[in-house]
Amino acid sequence: MTSIEDRGVVTVGLDSPATTGPAVQWALEYARTRGAAVRLIAGRPYPGPAEQVRARVDDLVLLSRSTVPGLDVVGEVAAEPLGPALLAAAQSSELVVIGDRASRRHASDLRPTVDALVAWAECPVVVARSARWPNPEAPIAAALDGSDRDDAVLDTALELAARCVSPLVAIQLSPDGPDRATAARVATRLAHRERAYARVPVRFRAAVGPAAPVLLLAARWASLLVVGPPRADGVTRSVTHEAVCPVLVARRPSVAPGLAGLGGLIVSAPV
Repeated sequence: MTSIEDRGVVTVGLDSPATTGPAVQWALEYARTRGAAVRLIAGRPYPGPAEQVRARVDDLVLLSRSTVPGLDVVGEVAAEPLGPALLAAAQSSELVVIGDRASRRHASDLRPTVDALVAWAECPVVVARSARWPNPEAPIAAALDGSDRDDAVLDTALELAARCVSPLVAIQLSPDGPDRATAARVATRLAHRERAYARVPVRFRAAVGPAAPVLLLAARWASLLVVGPPRADGVTRSVTHEAVCPVLVARRPSVAPGLAGLGGLIVSAPV
C-alpha cells in the first residue's frame, strides 16, 4: 500500500535568482532514496531576462547533479506561469516539492496559489521550509483524525520511515477531548500495517486540543509532518504555512476546473 504513485519523477518549482534552497535539497535527497529523477521547473513571471533564467536553471541542474552523482536531473523554463506549469507537471510526477518563503513580516500574496496546489495537484505535495530529513534520531510525525484520510497518511509516512530508517510517531488528533472511537480506528489501521512495516518503530500519541497548535508543536521535533488533504477547519493550511519542518500533504483530489487560470505559484527554491 502506498499513496505515492511510483511514476519516478520528483518535480520542484523554482523562483528567485539564487543557487539552491531547502526544497531542492529535500527533493534531491528524496529522489536519491527513491531512485527517481528530478525535474526543476521555472515559470513566468521570470526573475529577469529569459536567457538569464535559462542559464540559472542550467547551473542549478549541474549543481544538483554534482550534489548527488548519478541522479537524473533535468531543467525546464516554462512559457506559462509557474502555477499552471506545476499543476500540469503533477499529472506525471510522483511528488511535487515547493517552498514557502513567506514570513509574518513578509506575507506572500502567492499563498492562495500555494493553497491551490496543495489542494488540487494530482500527486502528493511537500512544502519544504527547511531541508530537514528523516533519520533514526529524527522521527516522522503522522497526523491522524480517524477518517478515511488516515490511510494515505499512514501509508506514505510508513513507507518513508522504512526507507529512511526513521521512527514514526502517530498523532491521534482529538480536538474535542478524548475519543475512544477515533483511537480504536487509528489502532486498527496501525495494526493492519504492522506486518508490512515491522521494522519501523511506531509510537502512538493521543493529542487533546485544537489540531493546528498540536501539529505546529510536533513540527518542532519532527523531521517531517505528514498530513491529509486540506480540511474545512484550515488545519492543513496552517501547518503548510507555519510548520518549521517540511510538510507532506499525502493525497490530492482531482484538479478543479479553471484552476490553471490562477497564474504564478510560490516556489520551492531560488532559480
